[in-house]
Amino acid sequence: GLGDVYKRQIEGCHQLKSISKTIGAQTVAELSSAFEDKCKEGELTTDELIELRDKLEIEYSKAAQFLKEQIKISEQEDELNE
Repeated sequence: GLGDVYKRQIEGCHQLKSISKTIGAQTVAELSSAFEDKCKEGELTTDELIELRDKLEIEYSKAAQFLKEQIKISEQEDELNE
């Protein structure tokens, strides 16, 4: 039921919030926290869920892209130093 959906969302958001804080993806952490809180309240409309999910996906994609670029830069620097 809907309760199970909220429970999975809360668990996912909580994990994403923790990981995001660890790697410095503050916007993702803040959105995850807001999403988690809203799910705990259990008063989200479908439109609100979709809007929060979309914002979170956008910020997550930005953070993932930034990390990929940083890894690539680091690997290039390592190659130059060999």
